[in-house]
Amino acid sequence: MTEMSCQSRYAFVTVFYEHEIELLYLQARSLWIYCDPTLIEKIIVIDNSERPLPKNWQGKLLTEYGGLASQVEIIKARDIARLPWSSGWRTQQILKLMVAKIIPTERYVLLDAKNHLIFPLCRDDLEAPDGRPRTLLHSYLAHPLRSHLERVLTYYGLEPAQHVAHFTATATPFVMYRDIVLNMIADLANRENDRFENAFIRKRLTEFFAYICFILKNRGDLSSLYDFSQQGGLCIWTETADDPKVQEIVDRALADTQPFFSVHRLAIEKFDMRACRVVAKLWHDRKLFGTVEDATSFLLKLQAQYRRSHWTKPIWRAVKVVTG
Repeated sequence: MTEMSCQSRYAFVTVFYEHEIELLYLQARSLWIYCDPTLIEKIIVIDNSERPLPKNWQGKLLTEYGGLASQVEIIKARDIARLPWSSGWRTQQILKLMVAKIIPTERYVLLDAKNHLIFPLCRDDLEAPDGRPRTLLHSYLAHPLRSHLERVLTYYGLEPAQHVAHFTATATPFVMYRDIVLNMIADLANRENDRFENAFIRKRLTEFFAYICFILKNRGDLSSLYDFSQQGGLCIWTETADDPKVQEIVDRALADTQPFFSVHRLAIEKFDMRACRVVAKLWHDRKLFGTVEDATSFLLKLQAQYRRSHWTKPIWRAVKVVTG
């Protein structure tokens, strides 16, 4: 691994699927408005969709990236990995790791489509003064992912009791070291005598837990690679999708001035009109939409799409199984 440099550039990576395309447009727009361009070497967008996307979606996406468009590469999932049949949640995790094979930089920033910028993103937001990427530690003692973490820790021969109270958060943005990911991929394939994709699914691993456990197994700790002072961005989840909780989260986001804000698509589906207006006003105030009405219409359009997808998804899955 090369020596860390405070002036290194990053590849930014987002894996998305068809129901997230509109959120991807929003993310692209926000990167163009708020991301320090000296941070970006390349932007890689991975299409993990099952259904056809809107016509000219790539052209629209590049338009939203504005002056960053020349640095964008759009890739189909099948060009990165031979994905076994599994849930989109699992295949997305595989893609976040196997993208390391085409990453041109020492480190890359993983994003989800739900992430977007509402304040400027600068180098200090990603790195400590000594150049180590920032992350944060989190307790999994009462976390819904605790069993996943314990399973991965056990697989790598680590004692769960020593780690579940303090382990790195799994939220994006998350900075990964390309060479470590590549070594982890090769190690798992060798351990299981199988392709990485198959082994990852069969052993029921998760991407961030496996990556960090691999580092702990081979290095003992993370402190030489990561700084633990990251200020986590706020997210509206399904359990906080009602007003006044939405208003509280938005108020905190504006007060904290952290660059990233996130809205999960299932939270959008639950929004009532008051919650829609709160988020729409935030997006307008932070220059992501020209008017509050435009932002509100965007959310209402997404709601209609998400609700309609519940009726069409079983049919589409059946067609996919039959046709291959």
